[in-house]
Amino acid sequence: MTLSKIPLDFEENSIPMIIYDESQSIVEVNKEACELYGFDREKLLSMNLVDLETGEQVPERLENFERQQAKYRADFWEHETKAGESIMVDILTQPVSYEGESQVLAIVQDVTTLGEKEFRDQVFQKILTCLQENLPALFYLFDAEGNLKQWNSYVEDTSGYSYAEISNMKTTDFFAREEEGEVIRAINEMFKHGESELKTKLSSKGGEKAPILFRAVKVKYEGQVLGMGIGLNLTNVVEAEKEAEHHRRILEAVIDQSPSLMYIKDEENRFRFANQAFLNLHGLDRDEIIGKKDAEVLTEYDIKLMRKTDRRVCRTGEMYNRQEEVRVNGEKRTYLSSKLQLSGIEGYENYLFGMSTDITRQKNMEKILKKSLRQKEVLLSEVHHRVKNNLAVISALMELEVLDSDNDKLQKKLNRNLSRIKTIAFIHEILYQEQDFSKIEFGINIDGLVETILAVNKEDIEIEYDIEEVKMNINQALPCSLIINEVLMNVVEYTYSINEKIFLEVGICEKDGTVYLNINDRGNTISDVISTESLDCIGRQLIATLKKQINGSINFLQQEGEGSLVELSLKKEDIKGTGSSLLEYQQMKFEN
Repeated sequence: MTLSKIPLDFEENSIPMIIYDESQSIVEVNKEACELYGFDREKLLSMNLVDLETGEQVPERLENFERQQAKYRADFWEHETKAGESIMVDILTQPVSYEGESQVLAIVQDVTTLGEKEFRDQVFQKILTCLQENLPALFYLFDAEGNLKQWNSYVEDTSGYSYAEISNMKTTDFFAREEEGEVIRAINEMFKHGESELKTKLSSKGGEKAPILFRAVKVKYEGQVLGMGIGLNLTNVVEAEKEAEHHRRILEAVIDQSPSLMYIKDEENRFRFANQAFLNLHGLDRDEIIGKKDAEVLTEYDIKLMRKTDRRVCRTGEMYNRQEEVRVNGEKRTYLSSKLQLSGIEGYENYLFGMSTDITRQKNMEKILKKSLRQKEVLLSEVHHRVKNNLAVISALMELEVLDSDNDKLQKKLNRNLSRIKTIAFIHEILYQEQDFSKIEFGINIDGLVETILAVNKEDIEIEYDIEEVKMNINQALPCSLIINEVLMNVVEYTYSINEKIFLEVGICEKDGTVYLNINDRGNTISDVISTESLDCIGRQLIATLKKQINGSINFLQQEGEGSLVELSLKKEDIKGTGSSLLEYQQMKFEN
């Protein structure tokens, strides 16, 4: 900020002047200031501005009045002289530079001797100056003939007219011809009754029209009766009102075109709102229901149904949601009804809002779908049952072939295939029993699977289980079952060939979405069995192909003193469907 300089005639100036710092300590005074307060220079320089005040700003009606100008700030104060006399002073202050420091220059005018009229005129002029320079709205003074006496820059900015042009204009010149009558009526009313208000459009020099709210009061100034007016530009308000009205109409259209029934009732069960769907259902017009109690316009059946839930919502304050079956024109319909108490909405506090949507068609479709689903489940269950039965027939035929054959090699191959078929049949049996055609509880059924596989062989076998519940997709469970079958069959055949008793440990668990299946032969070397050249070619190919199909891995470990371990691990996946290809035959290579 640029600081003003001390007046060159500071010492000899005929107006009392005081210079003080930011703490209001007096740092310099001129002769007129000493004469006004009756103190010598040394005494004043030892004082603070507060020491001159009586503690009250005067006059009382201007207690909070201040005016701000580009250079000066002005206030009225009551000061006390050395003789103890109270004087009224008008002080103008301005930042100045004094002895290289930023100080404040106070120009003091004694207004004690002014007459009441002169004092009022001076105060009024101060108010006018303040309003003209600081009011963010149109401000103007005009006489009874409509001639403008004073105005602020906002009038020029809004109207587009220059100062010179406005000087020759009347108040009515700012309005279109069709609005002049209202303007003249408002002016006459103001001069007759002391005040008036008018909302109209001001026409600018460029032809634009701005909505303005004018308010004027009658005042006396410099011996004349004048009108002092303020005009608030409502352009933004009008635009906001139009936008709000637009959104209101959209909301009303959406509500009225909605097929859901909507209504609002007050605490005395009077309808305050009802949409078109509600009116159509009850055969009413809007003027027949708004403001009337439900008992006056609805049937006893509807009232009983409505008030039962109304009381519950009002008592608990909780939202109500429920499906309701009601009779409409003798037909049974299903509605999804919601009710709640409105809050935070002025004029609608604690009112009840209700909405009901006819879901009869959806409920009927739901019944049809459920019936269709039950039929498909029965059909799919029957398919699995028949697959299991057909596999049982095939197994029986193969068992007859085994009994009828004297060829040990053929019997061995037939028994292997018989075990594979029974393994597949076992999975279909689980699907049929559990009625879940995409996933099965594989963990708790693994003991039954092992017993089914080993039932083909009559060897002396001892088995221990460590089983957890593991649910698997059918397209992973079936390949896993066949891998288990191949491993167990190889163990049995190898052990049988060396005339040893079989001791097996079978375990299954799941950790972080990965299934671990362990088969431990405590007496033999499984890894040797799997890798031996005498192992059935198809068995080796089956294990390799099935492992790839389920994205699993198989490890063969020799545990010193604890036998051999086969560990199968795979990541659980929800493979779609129940009939994906079991074997990828194009990847299998059979040896002669």
